[in-house]
Order: sequence, then C-alpha cells, then structure tokens
Amino acid sequence: MLTLGGGCVVQLWNKHQKAKVTLLRIFKDLLQEVQARGEPAEGEHSIAAHLMRTRDEKGQPIPDVRIWSELSIFFFAGVETTGHTMAWVLHLISQHPEVEAKVLAELEELQLLASPQRPSPRPIEYTDLNRLTYLSCCIKESMRLYPVVPMIFRKAMRKLRVGNFTIPKGTFFIVHIMATHTSERYWERAADFLPERWLDPNCEYARPVTPKSRYVPTGPADLFAADKPVNGKCHAQKPVNGHACAPNGISPHEPHMDVEHKASVASLLSTFKFELADEMGGAEGVQKAQTYNITLAPEKGLMMHCIPRVSSANS
Repeated sequence: MLTLGGGCVVQLWNKHQKAKVTLLRIFKDLLQEVQARGEPAEGEHSIAAHLMRTRDEKGQPIPDVRIWSELSIFFFAGVETTGHTMAWVLHLISQHPEVEAKVLAELEELQLLASPQRPSPRPIEYTDLNRLTYLSCCIKESMRLYPVVPMIFRKAMRKLRVGNFTIPKGTFFIVHIMATHTSERYWERAADFLPERWLDPNCEYARPVTPKSRYVPTGPADLFAADKPVNGKCHAQKPVNGHACAPNGISPHEPHMDVEHKASVASLLSTFKFELADEMGGAEGVQKAQTYNITLAPEKGLMMHCIPRVSSANS
C-alpha cells in the first residue's frame, strides 16, 4: 500500500532525515575515538578493529562514511529491531495459552524445557533451530502483526510505475508495511494471531485478487485447508505480486535475525513463563501504547512478569 505526496509524508521524511543525521554524528564521534587509538593490535577482534583493517579492491582503507554506515548497522539495526521483535513475540504468546502449549510441547520434545525432573534443560544448539517449526511460525506471525519497521521511506530517483500509480521523479513516498500486513485483502482473519497460517510455505506472498474475491485465504492445517476451493480455484496457487509480508523491508540481514529470534525466544520460554503486568492495562492497553519513531514499540516499554517454570510447576 502506498501513500503518495502530501505534507504528512514530507514531515515524516524530515523527521527520518533528522534522526539519521543525529545517528551519523554519534558514529562519527565514535569513529574519531577509535582512530585516535591508532592501528588495532593483531589480536584485537572487535567490530571497530575489523573495520579499520578492511581494505577495498585497490588495497586502500574504506572511506569514513562507509565505516559510519557499517557501525550503524552493527550497533543499531540489529539491536533495537531484534529486542522489540522478541518483546512482541513473548507478549502475543502469553496472550494465547493454546499457542503457548504448542510451543512448550515442541521445546519438551527437544528436551529444551525446564521441569521439576529437568530443572536445567540442555543448551540450545544450532541444529535445534530448524526443528522449532511452530515457534518459527509464532515469530513470523508476530512480525506480521507488529512489524518493527512499519513504514519505509523512499524517494523516487526516476519516474516509476507502481500498480495503477505513476510516481514522478523526486517524489517522497511511504511504503506502509503495517497496512499491508493487516489487510483483509491479503490475509484471512487478518487481525487474529494465527501462527498456523505460516505452515504454508507460500504464506508471505501476495495472492491473485479477482473482482469476485477480495483475497485468497492464506494458511493451511486445520484452519485453512490447503486444497480449499476459492471461487472454483484451489488455494495452492503459484505466488504472484511479490511479498505481502515484509516486516524488515525484505532486509538482507533477515537470515541472521531469524537465528537470533528463535534462539533467544526459545531460551527464554524454556525457562520462564511470561505474564503481562497489570500496569500495561491488558492487551488493549498494549495496543494503545504503540508508538512509532524509527521502530514500532510500546511507548514506555512492555512490562511483563517472568515466572520461573520450575518454581511455578512446583507451586
């Protein structure tokens, strides 16, 4: 979904640009501090040391502006987004006991769940991640409902044609990711938290839309049969029209973030049960507290009680 032109877009773009300038100033100061230390020692393996040693194809040090960009990626892009995503996942699972029960069953099957008989479950290994199928569905569904990057700002560098819209060169516009993620046009029961829909490997892709049907339902299993006819056509169609779900704007860092999300959430849920604190005002209060600066987050944080599973099991 696109929002084109208008004073609102310009204001948001200006806010985004000011935030970016402030961020670059911070990392410029950090770079100067690093450069003042001189050449990194041979055994130093910090991010700054690796960037200082990096050379381009001509053997020259990479420009300062490139180092600023890389520092912002390492210190910002992969921290706040991951933290907010984990918070939203834990919140949604805590609000749906039937979903939590399935996640715990999956962890128990892999001997990753704390219990009176196994108070210290074994550490999660990399090979476990691909076996956490249902937890992965929960994370994807959370990122659909609460994309930490709900809007992407762009400037057309040339004249573009997007769907029925012609975008003149130089136009500022917003790609409204959250609007697409929660649209009944693309998602059956779009407002509901339904991890099972992600058992369909093509779930994230936009479906063909016909005049007689606002959407082709997404999701298999007992919720939406994979061979369910829709207007005389089978649900299992070849995806078209690109992604209907892009919580990070189709980021090249998504595989790395996927590992972080699954490993971190699985570790937390294996040891703790999470319950929303009364101060949040329930799920409705969390919904009202949403705020968007660079990422989507509760305005004053997401307060939850962390209850050890072993002690709660013994009580």
